[in-house]
Amino acid sequence: MTRKIWILIAAAAVLATAQGEEGLHLGSGAVRHSHDKFPPLLDMAIHLRGDIRNKSCAPCNPSHPLGPQCCGMCGFWENLRYKNVERQPWVAPCNVREVGNLMSDLKSRGMDLAAFEAKELFEVIKGRTLWLIGDSQTERWYDSVECFLAEFLVEEARAAPLQDTSSNLWLMNLDERLQHRGSFWAPPKPAICAHYQDNTRVCNIRINKADELAYPALRVLHGKVQNLHRDIAVVNAGLHYGIGGTQKYTEDLQFFLDFVAQHQDDLPLLIWKDTPPQHFTFEKGYFWWADGSMKGTTAGERHERCRPLSEEELASDEIKAGGWYNSVATPLISAAGIPIFDAYHETVPLWQFHMWDKDCTHFCHPGPYELWTFLLTDMLRKSAVRE
Repeated sequence: MTRKIWILIAAAAVLATAQGEEGLHLGSGAVRHSHDKFPPLLDMAIHLRGDIRNKSCAPCNPSHPLGPQCCGMCGFWENLRYKNVERQPWVAPCNVREVGNLMSDLKSRGMDLAAFEAKELFEVIKGRTLWLIGDSQTERWYDSVECFLAEFLVEEARAAPLQDTSSNLWLMNLDERLQHRGSFWAPPKPAICAHYQDNTRVCNIRINKADELAYPALRVLHGKVQNLHRDIAVVNAGLHYGIGGTQKYTEDLQFFLDFVAQHQDDLPLLIWKDTPPQHFTFEKGYFWWADGSMKGTTAGERHERCRPLSEEELASDEIKAGGWYNSVATPLISAAGIPIFDAYHETVPLWQFHMWDKDCTHFCHPGPYELWTFLLTDMLRKSAVRE
């Protein structure tokens, strides 16, 4: 079996060489190739699904209520998130060799990502909605999950999560202006869902701060979704707080936890997703703009590349505890009895899986996000979802 996997990986490496050292960065569309059967996630790295992307975008127009979010299922080679007018090439597909190496490394540690199939996740969420609620990391993870489950799609077009417009508007993440953090503008982002067989959905609600998990996200769902208690919600907030801003982060987390305590019998099965690592050139990999709460000083010149954490950093108590964000959140979440999905430590070594435009926060596909899905599926198998 191991020999077969390595043969497949070698074949993928040959294909990657033919396409160039940077893997399949395809620009305006996907190219398909004849091939033997590859492991499902490796196949995602080789065959970008232009057919699904085109079908998902067919009903989209400038006046569509989902805006840019309407279009782009499986479109990892396009950046439709921030440009309303023209499609921008993106650098989201992973290098095929790196994907093969990751699978080999994980298999040696008992995690067979190469054999992981969409039906395994589908079986544990069938008949329910899997809500992924969080910041841009969760948003990109959603992109991965909805495409991974493509074989179970009822239709490729994305949809709003609720029937009435006003409630969907409450779930829209509005403009964010953070001049001191170097981010001046981000467009509104409506909540979106993908519809699968057997009345199954995967939905993404974009929030930035922990208090937004309670209001508007869970509060709107609590009031509008029937049988919400049967659903599953994986939630996170962290990266939009400056390193060292403990008081504000703690207050917002407590606001979220107070809401959960008041309504826990009616809410979905809640799982807290830990905040993933970053790999910038600054201290412990954090982003330079996080110094908004670090005495108003800058962390240094803007970085030029992603990098692994140093041996000294890896040995620090902070990184062992899951980084600053998780060192604040984990004790509070644990005390509230909410299960924690720990993917931080598995993601720390994956610094080469960031996108190729100096973005050392978000990851390429398929890579860390798909690993998270593998780990989440295993966790959900052991969780007590409600009927």
